[in-house]
Amino acid sequence: VKEAKNGQECLTMWEQWEPHLIFMDLRMPVMNGYETTEKIKSTPKGQATAIVAVTGFAFEENRAAIFAAGCDDFISKPFQANV
Repeated sequence: VKEAKNGQECLTMWEQWEPHLIFMDLRMPVMNGYETTEKIKSTPKGQATAIVAVTGFAFEENRAAIFAAGCDDFISKPFQANV
């Protein structure tokens, strides 16, 4: 498990590490999770990476934006590890 402090760091880490799954916080400094997800999913390699958005705003209008950015699923904050 690795943790990025912002979206740009996440993108760099993904390019080097190629994880199978990313829990993507949508509100991050430097580059937000929507933009980071779009950049990852715009590549053939990124299509193989599952991205789960982590958000405190899972209202219907936000869900459309989450999936439009390329996220495969989402979980609402706060969440519990066993869920």
